[in-house]
Amino acid sequence: MMATLIDYLLDAESKGQAVWLIQHVNVGGSTDYEALPAASDLYYQIVDRFNNTIRGTFYGHTHSDELGVFYSNNATVQNANTAAAVAYIMPSVTPFTNLNAGFRYYLVDPETFAVIDSLTYYANISDAGNWTKNGDVTWEFEYSARETYDPHGTLGPNEPLSPAFWHSVTQQIATNATLYEIYTDLRTKKYRPYAADTAQMRNRTLCGLTSMSVPIFERCLGSMASTSSFL
Repeated sequence: MMATLIDYLLDAESKGQAVWLIQHVNVGGSTDYEALPAASDLYYQIVDRFNNTIRGTFYGHTHSDELGVFYSNNATVQNANTAAAVAYIMPSVTPFTNLNAGFRYYLVDPETFAVIDSLTYYANISDAGNWTKNGDVTWEFEYSARETYDPHGTLGPNEPLSPAFWHSVTQQIATNATLYEIYTDLRTKKYRPYAADTAQMRNRTLCGLTSMSVPIFERCLGSMASTSSFL
């Protein structure tokens, strides 16, 4: 399977084509993983190698709204210059434990296929009785990634949400308690009551943002005692 993926990416690279990788099970970016360590490591190397061809990676599986950043050289150095690709773990229409329903669509540059923004909607499952009465689900606008994570408009009007941009966001989430709460609230699609993370879950959340393989995630958790954040 990985060999086939590499063949497709080599073909796209030779033709100057852009690629999105869309799959179900996430290889990182979350608070826990079901991916196999070796497989997630190999996938990570493939994304790094073809980061100039891949415009985004998209996942489901967790039912939550999450994200992660890939870095070059197996994430040995994590900064804006080494950020290589973005992982969007998308919210699910299907609710789950302590999660509302949600869906998202993307605004995309028609020439480069880079993501310019994402717009997410949610449905409060506490209103399910009214849905039955009215015969339809009530969807509410939840947030724009661009407006939420770039509130001061530092990005140009059509500048994409690049890996470097998302790296900056992960650093702000790690050091700003308010932004951390916003991220974790959106992760549940505004499920109520909002439950603050335990210290252990905070560490797993912060590691997930910058660990798109199981080995990198485990390495991050091992270093959290010396990590500087608001925790």
